[in-house]
This record gives sequence, C-alpha cells and structure tokens, in this order.
Amino acid sequence: MLEIFNKDRDFGADEFWHTLGQRGRDNRGFEYIYVKAANAIAQHETAVIDEDASARAITNANTDRGDRVGVALDTAIGSGRYGWLCIYGVGDISVRASAAANSNMYTSGTAGDLDDTSSGQQRLQEIHLTTARGGTAGLAPAVWTYPYAD
Repeated sequence: MLEIFNKDRDFGADEFWHTLGQRGRDNRGFEYIYVKAANAIAQHETAVIDEDASARAITNANTDRGDRVGVALDTAIGSGRYGWLCIYGVGDISVRASAAANSNMYTSGTAGDLDDTSSGQQRLQEIHLTTARGGTAGLAPAVWTYPYAD
C-alpha cells in the first residue's frame, strides 16, 4: 500500500498513474482505492466498486451483496476517467432529505446518494451519518470503515 501519494494529480485523470485496485493512504490516515469510473461520480457521492476496480455512482440496481463501496471524497471522477475513492475516512457524503444519524444506510432512488429508508433498497454496512440531514437532499457528515453492500 502506498503510504503517501499525490492523489490531487490523479483525480479525474485521462490515463492511469497506478494499478487499478491499488490502495493508498493520505496524510490524514484516510484510505483510498484507485478505480476507473464507468459513469460520472460527483464529489461526495457514494460509488460501488466491482472486482475489476471499475466504479459507478451507487444505485440499488448496480449493487450486489458483498460489493465494496467508496466515496468520491475529494473530487468528482468523470465517466471513463481514473481516480481515488475513499474507503476509510470521514467527511461529507451526498444523502437524501431527512436521513438520520447513527442509522442503517441504504442505496436510494438517486444515483450516488444514500438514505436511511430501506424500502426496496440495498443495505450498506460500515457507513453511518454522524449528523442528521435536514429537510432537503444534500451533504451530511459521515464516517465509513471499508463499507460494503449487505
């Protein structure tokens, strides 16, 4: 694992600088995985990571039990581009309106956004909001430790 890396240069790159699936840790202690985006992943969105290190903004339809999950914490990754998804860290993530703190998180009807509503959605493990989201969709502080679909 890379202990220090220049992820700022590597975000949204047209060509890859690292091996797909490689992990790295930044100076905050956050851990990342290097991926190629199959579709656009906006900053703060949650993404599902396939075995081949391709990633897509998470939805119920593209998430299977056991799939790894990461967050585009520091910047967006354009479709077909390479970048780092955070798999261990803290920060703001994109969620639906009124998502509750300290509750189970699920995929939602909006690609890349999470919610605390389970109806027809895929449950995610090891990712939780630390503060509830207000009455509109947007960002909420969260903590995640190697999240995956359950």
